Amino acid sequence: MEWAPQFPAEMLAQHHTYLQPMMWTFLIGSLLTGLIFALCTQWVCQERRTAKRFEATVVLIGAGLTAAALGLEWHRAYKYFIQHGGDPIYTLAFHAEDYAWTILCALCNITGQSWFVERAWRSSQSWLFLGAAVVCMLGEFATALGVAVMGFCYGNDPTKWVMIGQLSIALALLAVALDLLTSVVLTVRIKRLMRTVDGARNRPFEALVRLTCATGSLTAIVAIIGAVLYITVWTTSNAWLPFIEALPRISFLSCLITINSRERWRTVLGLTPDPSSNPGSRQPRTPARLCVKTIQAKLDTSAFERLIQARCGRKDWPTTMVKEGKIGSCDDLEKAVSDQEPHEQPNYESPFDKQSQSLPKTRPVQKLPRTISLASLRRPSSNSIARHPTSPSVTVQHVMVKVDRQIVIE
Repeated sequence: MEWAPQFPAEMLAQHHTYLQPMMWTFLIGSLLTGLIFALCTQWVCQERRTAKRFEATVVLIGAGLTAAALGLEWHRAYKYFIQHGGDPIYTLAFHAEDYAWTILCALCNITGQSWFVERAWRSSQSWLFLGAAVVCMLGEFATALGVAVMGFCYGNDPTKWVMIGQLSIALALLAVALDLLTSVVLTVRIKRLMRTVDGARNRPFEALVRLTCATGSLTAIVAIIGAVLYITVWTTSNAWLPFIEALPRISFLSCLITINSRERWRTVLGLTPDPSSNPGSRQPRTPARLCVKTIQAKLDTSAFERLIQARCGRKDWPTTMVKEGKIGSCDDLEKAVSDQEPHEQPNYESPFDKQSQSLPKTRPVQKLPRTISLASLRRPSSNSIARHPTSPSVTVQHVMVKVDRQIVIE
């Protein structure tokens, strides 16, 4: 077999115990890859308000990269099990599938992280974070190329395998660093925004914080486990391979979850476009059943008690109205709530109303200066007293006149 490199007998005996399970590990990892991407697609498509073009771009790029990686893995499995009869020597050599698979996984990871980083940067506007993210992504791609080139040049040299393994660890750690950095930036930003909102809106913010921590931390945990297992047991076991295999797809999943959540919480992150710039685009109204608890939280206790006693005497109103279809959206629900709230006008009586009843009738003033000094408002004026000869005790504070549609005190 001309494809097989020449290895010492002791090295073959040392690696024979785990070389054959390596391909089974790749197959299991490929199935996990397909499952994760299916979850990604379902998560993105369940939010109908997401832009269709952007959604299609996400799905096509993810599907293309994932399908290419799966094809390479299954092609190598076919060559291992069918063409070479499960010969463990075949797995010792680096092949073209390994080079392309490494680069494709890096591209898949960088693509997902770029969307994640773009959302975080638009929220934080931190150029330091953007620079660090770009450096990490470029480092990932350069490391993946290094692994491919080293495998192509020295794949049949066992003395170079340690260097190739170190480059693989560096690739995983760069992905960990970028995911953790992005998660921290989003969490800090959202925590600051939480301080400016009332208590009734804290739960959505807290849910978004937990989502951000979970998606970023999931990728980091998987990468750390894979790196630790590779460092400790790479000479005796292949337990680290499934983690490295699933790492780019989990990062892609975290990106898609973040994209889905930004459509719902885009106002929170400061990403809402100006409605005046595109008045023709109108988003569909939120269902009313999602707003019942929000409306209830906005009302005080007495107002909500009056609300549930209104209309048909049902205690579960407006929930019943929503279920019966009489209220279809949040706008209808808020309108119904405002109709049920009593509008009490304050019993306020102006002091000028009482004074105007006791004042004598005066002739209208023909001309007045456009500007009146503060001193003239505080002291009696001879001109104003002369205008009211029948009531010499009337002061300047008792007469109101209209000048240029503005009420002033002469």
